[in-house]
Amino acid sequence: MAYTISYTYQGKQVVMRCFENNLCGHDAVYYALLHSGVALREGVSSWVGSYASICQSAEQFGVTDVRWCRTDQAPTA
Repeated sequence: MAYTISYTYQGKQVVMRCFENNLCGHDAVYYALLHSGVALREGVSSWVGSYASICQSAEQFGVTDVRWCRTDQAPTA
C-alpha cells in the first residue's frame, strides 16, 4: 500500500510517499524524522516509546504537523 506523509520542517511543508503494508502514527512520525534528516543528524537509529513521546521529540527537532493517509496508487516501475 502507498501512504502519503506530510510534515512541516524549518517552516516548509514537505510531502512524501512511502510503501508499507501498514502505517501507524508512530511510523509516520519516524518516517518524517528520517526523511528530514533529523534522525541521522541527531543519531536516532530507532525509537521505542509512545506516540506522544515521539511527537514531542520530533517537535523539539523542528518536525511538526505530521499527517498521513493511505493512497491507493500502486508504485510505478
